[in-house]
Amino acid sequence: MPRPLFLLALLAALVRPAPAQPRPEILGTWELVASQNIPVDDALVFARVTITADRIASLYVFLDPDDGELKSQAERGRYRVNDGQMIVHDRAGVTVIDATRDVSFLTLHDLETDVVLILREAAPGSDRDADLVGAWIGTRGGEPFRVRFADDGTAEVIRGGDRDTGDYHVAGPYVLLGDEPARYSFTRGADGRRHLVVEADNERSVLSPVD
Repeated sequence: MPRPLFLLALLAALVRPAPAQPRPEILGTWELVASQNIPVDDALVFARVTITADRIASLYVFLDPDDGELKSQAERGRYRVNDGQMIVHDRAGVTVIDATRDVSFLTLHDLETDVVLILREAAPGSDRDADLVGAWIGTRGGEPFRVRFADDGTAEVIRGGDRDTGDYHVAGPYVLLGDEPARYSFTRGADGRRHLVVEADNERSVLSPVD
């Protein structure tokens, strides 16, 4: 084979074809409706999956039935599509997912673990809650406790002498500050103002708004 043709053939062999893109209707943000085949020692209470053209980002919230504690888990990875399946590459390795959609729901089936998530489309900005923005103060475990939520998704938590800052996410009925989820709700106090009820680590605390 003449040298130029040999080089062209070599280049063609080395250049990998661009991965096929998924059907456009699966791109977007999805939230959990139901799940199947979750391990018996975990209870999945919330999941959000965001799918872009080449990346999948997942946020999970589990409840440990043995001690009532919540834990969050986030996984991210790039993916490509092969024979209609999503091949996800992340730090944990390679995951093969069947992704199918009917009119309203997206079903993700992890072929290795047999876990199935059934999700419906959600607003991309649903991990923010305008009602939380501001400062709240109270006590937890007998110590002063203060939380400040900013509208840019950052939070500050002060408990006793400890101070933590970081991003927060709203995951269904839970607020995730780092890897520590807490269930929150609002109640109206005797003063007529709304107060923030925080439930985490088997504690229930009522925080007052700071003017």
